[in-house]
Formats: sequence, structure tokens, C-alpha cells
Amino acid sequence: MKNKSLSLGVVGVLAMLFVLSFVSAATISGIQTVDPYANSFTVQLNGLVGETATIDINDVVVNGNTLVDFEATITHTLTTVSDTIIIDYTAYPTYFQYGKTYSSIMEMNKGLLSSTNYTINTKAKDFCENCSNAGNLKITIENINVVSGFGDDDNYWYPMDEVEIELTIENDGNWDIKSIDTDWALYTTDGKKIADDELSTFKLKEGDDKTLKFTIKLDEDISDFEGQDVILYAKAKGTISDNNAGTHDNEETGSSDSVQVQMITDDNFVILDNFELSGVELDNTLTLENYSVICGEEIEFLADVWNIQSDDEQDVSVNIYNKELGINQKIEIGDVDAFDKEDLNVKIKLPSKIESKWYSLLFEVLDEDGDIFENSEDGVSSYNVKFKIEGCNVKVIPLISAELNSEAESGKDLTVKTIITNPGNSEVTYNVKISEYSEWAELKTSENTEITLKAGESKEVEISFKTNKNAVGDKFFNVEILSGDEVLAKQPVAVTLEKSTTQVKDFIVNNWKLIGIILLNLILVIAIITVIVKIYRR
Repeated sequence: MKNKSLSLGVVGVLAMLFVLSFVSAATISGIQTVDPYANSFTVQLNGLVGETATIDINDVVVNGNTLVDFEATITHTLTTVSDTIIIDYTAYPTYFQYGKTYSSIMEMNKGLLSSTNYTINTKAKDFCENCSNAGNLKITIENINVVSGFGDDDNYWYPMDEVEIELTIENDGNWDIKSIDTDWALYTTDGKKIADDELSTFKLKEGDDKTLKFTIKLDEDISDFEGQDVILYAKAKGTISDNNAGTHDNEETGSSDSVQVQMITDDNFVILDNFELSGVELDNTLTLENYSVICGEEIEFLADVWNIQSDDEQDVSVNIYNKELGINQKIEIGDVDAFDKEDLNVKIKLPSKIESKWYSLLFEVLDEDGDIFENSEDGVSSYNVKFKIEGCNVKVIPLISAELNSEAESGKDLTVKTIITNPGNSEVTYNVKISEYSEWAELKTSENTEITLKAGESKEVEISFKTNKNAVGDKFFNVEILSGDEVLAKQPVAVTLEKSTTQVKDFIVNNWKLIGIILLNLILVIAIITVIVKIYRR
């Protein structure tokens, strides 16, 4: 009977506890939205004194990233009918998308058979951190420009793009604002911070504005972009500094702006980045500025071969080409994993007998089929690297043509028009020399004429002779082009001189007095002979 009574007693206690679990019904009140920048929040645990409740909160996890890490399970016994419970946590705001609410479940067990679930909301503040703006400070993301890469300004970006951002900060209020700090940050749409920075500090008087520029290179942990777009945030915060502001004087004021841009990471696309030529990094235009290389030397190209999309690529190669330099070389790169890179390292021997000028070397990235990689926006993985070659001894041979520019008669002036052309790609200075003419003519123009020709330019040089009176038939002279003392080109020029049809006339015109005396004497002789004949006949 004793054992039976004891069993009934246990059952009675359990029944009482079962009833009490419904009667006491411990609850939680005062649930608030968790601020990720704080370290704890409070709730009220309500119930019977001596009642014990166990609280457990699930961590906030998004895409495998823990946004809020709540402390371990909390067990609390009520000392009053309403106890304040402090719940500690660690938050990681670099993963938050500003302004978005994230939810978690808080489970409370109270008794053997009773439990209740509560929703805990976590919300990241806006990028300005809910700042007030009595001073009407305004910031605007004004312009976005992709300065290198394959993106299109604010329409879409690719990993490894370099993007220039222009911000406009305006004081649209009625008071001066000092100590204005400007910050920016780039996040993925799942809340992962990619990059951030602080810009200059300045002040703005009422009605003034300021423009700031900065660049972002999308080359940090590019796998974070997979399946994500990006959001660019910018904020400006300052302090009102105006005696006319009344109670707002020395009050913080500010605002923020944001732009969301599409990220493309699902193309089959492999690119080149970070070009170096013989240890010198090339600029955004892939030009080796302020440096040159020497004819005949060996140059070395380095570059990163980046696979900027989510699939692995096999048998990647790079073709390098320039017809003038006689370069057509294929470099095997091999397999390139998704969002990873391999190195391009190639040495090229430059020819010795080439012209000193700017050259462009074409780099093309090829897939396993030997086709150039092309993205969905018609961008082609092709690059022109520009550099200047100097120290070459090859002379540019000029082109010479000549044509008669007057009548060709003996004893008369003869004019020949000569055209000299520079077929090269740089400016040159020539001496034009005339030779082999002395046997049939006298040169009336200068024997040596200096001319300077730009690349591809032509100039006329007029040559004038005084031909000898007895010079008849085919005659020749040479047009020689010299650079210093070196004859670069010699062009024989042929002319055919005709006997002059005006020599007798010219003789009469030039000797009319002598001809008149001869004619007069001839007339006198004839008259005397006539008189003598008449006298003789008589």
C-alpha cells in the first residue's frame, strides 16, 4: 500500500506540474528589433516566482554567412513575476544589406511539456545610420564610369573592372556646415562588404557644393560576386556651425545615397589584367608611357590570366601578334579555375632592322577551341599593348617622282617639278641634291635644298636649268636624297631637248644693226655693179 500511495503521489505531482505549466504560462514581452551595431538587447520574462525557463535563439545566417551569433542557451529562474533578461550577441554588420530586416526564432521552454516560439528581428540601419538632417546636407552618386574592363558604367560590371565614381555633396540648407566626412562602401546584395573608404574632410557654406572622385578596382575576392549584384553606398555627415541655427547649432547632419549595379559572373570569359612590360606596369590604356625599348633587345611581358566566371576553363591560350615586328606566337596557359588566375610570362626578341616609332602588340585570349573569348555583352578578350622602340639605325628610303614643267628646247630655260615623299612613320629631314647636268645645262636653282617631311608627307622641289644652245636630244640628270653624308636614294631624270625654232629670229632681233649694215653694203655693191655695166655698154 505504501508503494502504491507513493506512486499515486508521484503521479499527483506530475499532474500538478502539468496543470501549472498551463496556468503559469511564462511569457516573454518587450521584444525589440536588434541593432547589429549593439552587443545586447533586453526582454521581460513574465511568470511565477521560482519558475524556470530556458531560452534559445537561432543565429541569423544568410547564404552561409553568420550575421548575428547569439550566446549559448540561457536558463533563468524568475525572482519576481517580471524579470529583465539581457541577451548578449555578436553581430557582423559587414554582411548586412542596409535597411533590410533579418528574422530569427527565439524558443522558450517552460516546464516539461510547454514551449513557445518568438520572432526576433534584426535590421541594419541605413548607411547614414539613421542620422538626422536638419542642415539639409545632400549627397548624390552623380556619375559612374568604367575606366578599364568590360563593364558599362552604371548598367553592369564585370569582376576586375576599374570604376570611377563621382559624388556631389551640396549644402541645400540655410546654415554653414563644418567637418563634413564623406564615406563610401560597396556591398553585395546579400550584405557582404567588398570595399570601403573615407574621403576628404571639408566644410560647405550655405548654398555651396563640392565634387569628389574615387576609383574602385573590383579585384578583391571576386568569388563573392557569384550570383550577386552590388550596391554602392555613399554618405556625408557634418556638423552645423552657424549662430543662426539656434538649437541646431553644433548638431550632426547628414544623408546617404545608393546605387545598385548588375554584376555579370555567368559568362564563359577569361581576361588579361595587370600588364607589365620589362618590369614597368602599364596604365589603363595599356601604354608604356615615359619609357621606351631598344631595337634588337629582348623584352618581357607579364600579365594575370583571370577566369572571372563561375565555371572552370580548360586549355586556355594567349596569341601575341604584330606583323611589322614579325611576331606571331601562341602561349599555352592551360586550365584556369573559376574565379582564379594563372600567370602569363613571355619573352620576345625584337628585330634589329626596324624603324624607331610606336608599335602595338595584339594579345588575344583563346578558349579550348582556339576562339577568342567573348562575353554576353559582345566584349572580346583582346588587348593592344602600345610601346615605343628607339635606337634603330634603319633609314627610311624616300620616294622620288619628277615631271617636266616647261618646254624642252635647246638654249632655253627648263623647269622640272620633283616630288619627295616620306613613307615612314616619323618626321625626317633630307637634303635634295642635283648632279650630272653640267654637260648640257647650267643649274639656276640651288644645288642643295633641305626639306623636312612629317610622316607620310610629300613636298615639291622645283629645279630650273638654263640649257646650252647646242644641247639637242636625250639628256639626263640625277636627283639625290641625302641624310647627312649618306645617299638614301638616287633618281635619274631624262629630258629630250628639241632644237629651238626661234634661233634665226632671235639672231635677227639680237643683231639687227649688223644685218642692216650688211644689207646696205650689199645694196651699194649691187648699185655700183649696175652703173659699171651701163657705162661699159655705152
